[in-house]
Amino acid sequence: MKPTTIVCIIVSMLLCGCGQTTTSETSDFEGRLEAAAAVQETGQRDDALASVATDAADAGNGSVCLQAVSKVSATSLRDTLAEDCALKLARAGDSSAAYEVANKIVSASRRSDVNSTIAENE
Repeated sequence: MKPTTIVCIIVSMLLCGCGQTTTSETSDFEGRLEAAAAVQETGQRDDALASVATDAADAGNGSVCLQAVSKVSATSLRDTLAEDCALKLARAGDSSAAYEVANKIVSASRRSDVNSTIAENE
């Protein structure tokens, strides 16, 4: 590979942010979170919040993910969502956010299992 090609690839990666959440993505997630929280019907609101939480976790945005998970009212959905999102955040290298999200799991044994997985970095 030519040195100029390597330089172009490196510059492109730096300019693109290599998968990190940008300011516009953060504000988009925050806007989506506000909209989801404003849904009147509980089931629809929980579904919308789950969508925001999952997308935020996929993008590595632990803050919005945690807020969205925290607002889900159905315990079983919140536990499943918190587990999935915590593991995604841990795999992305954000174990602190993963731990915070995992602690939204109501079931003590399930929460312990997820925290163990986060600690083992699996």
